[in-house]
Amino acid sequence: IGESQKISEGVITILNSGCGEGFIDSLLLQNFPAIRIVELECTKEAIEIAREMNSNIKYIQEDICKIPFDKDSFNYVICTEVL
Repeated sequence: IGESQKISEGVITILNSGCGEGFIDSLLLQNFPAIRIVELECTKEAIEIAREMNSNIKYIQEDICKIPFDKDSFNYVICTEVL
């Protein structure tokens, strides 16, 4: 998904903002293999662990308060591993 790409017809896109080590993404992909997930995480270490588990997901190292996407770029935005 490009930074300015809009929602594609028939493809569910999810931005996981603050993905941590990617545990939720593994569950999502197991249950919904056709979805596209983009991860936003501020720590390099967490992204490295997540990439080992889910190599087909796009990971972006960024502060979740500075989401680098246009409005309506995703069907859903989730934030499950953030305190």
